[in-house]
Amino acid sequence: MLEIWVFVSGGSETDDYRDVAKRVIRAVERIFVVGLERDVVLRHWDYREESPDIVPLGQFASKSLRMVDRSGAVIAILGEEIPRVTGNEIRRAIDQLTAEKTDKVWLFIDAAKKNDNHRRFVRRLRRAHRVEVIYQEFTDPLDFQEKAFVALTPYVVRQSYPSEEAS
Repeated sequence: MLEIWVFVSGGSETDDYRDVAKRVIRAVERIFVVGLERDVVLRHWDYREESPDIVPLGQFASKSLRMVDRSGAVIAILGEEIPRVTGNEIRRAIDQLTAEKTDKVWLFIDAAKKNDNHRRFVRRLRRAHRVEVIYQEFTDPLDFQEKAFVALTPYVVRQSYPSEEAS
């Protein structure tokens, strides 16, 4: 059985899109399990489903960063803001990608809310990690769903059929 962890990063203003991403993850899993009869399980952690807890000051993001470290792929969603925790998760995901501990990072930005902060953030990522950060803009939940599905499906195909890629 192939188990793939997919982390979805985004602030509370992107909660609706996080829900869409969760549905995409479940749909892609169904394609493999039901349609292709492959033992593929897509795991997804969501802080919104955690039990209430008290954590030391400044440690709120530590669990999400551990989950980024554990994940093979990261879907990052930005609305108007780039929350501190979300920015840290994206930076960590790119750290993991450049260290070849994560396979894929996708960055999605709400086209109507894209601003100079996003452009600066992407420039800083490029400089700090020496990578070209290619992101996709989305216009609404259906557009985001399509783009997330198109991104995730080939990734899971490559993971579940690794020997054929080497041929």
